[in-house]
Amino acid sequence: MKIGFSTLACPEWSWTDIYSMAKDFKFDGIEIRGLGNEIFSVKAQPFTEAQLPNTISKLKSLGLEIPCLSSGACLKFKDKYQAAEDEIKAYAQLAQKLNASYIRILADLDPAPVDEIDDDYIVEALRKLVPIAEEYNVTLLVETNGVYSDTARLAAVL
Repeated sequence: MKIGFSTLACPEWSWTDIYSMAKDFKFDGIEIRGLGNEIFSVKAQPFTEAQLPNTISKLKSLGLEIPCLSSGACLKFKDKYQAAEDEIKAYAQLAQKLNASYIRILADLDPAPVDEIDDDYIVEALRKLVPIAEEYNVTLLVETNGVYSDTARLAAVL
């Protein structure tokens, strides 16, 4: 079994602190959900085109991996679907470069159920995203939150 942690838990830490701590405490990987003030990890300094080769080399030398990139893309809002798709595609492109297998997405935005969501629409949105996931060889993980904290409901959607 491999053990990792999320950068969401340490927003004030530098990238150097994050990977150093991961190595020192014998973690296997780091889930990336923003770095510092940049929540859209694709734009975070270690993952820019200029810095990415150094980041990959450093992680490899430390025996660390990035198994999952956690996006903020939420499928709940029909009028914001294209923005969600664009974000997921950007994460998929980065995931492929990092050899990360997973991208976390949201079907509901809130931690607890707040309002109703159209399950049929979520299924439709997920179906549209499958070709992107396949193109970049990643698996989309739908977080169990909001109305989908009901895992039977989430399973029915998936």
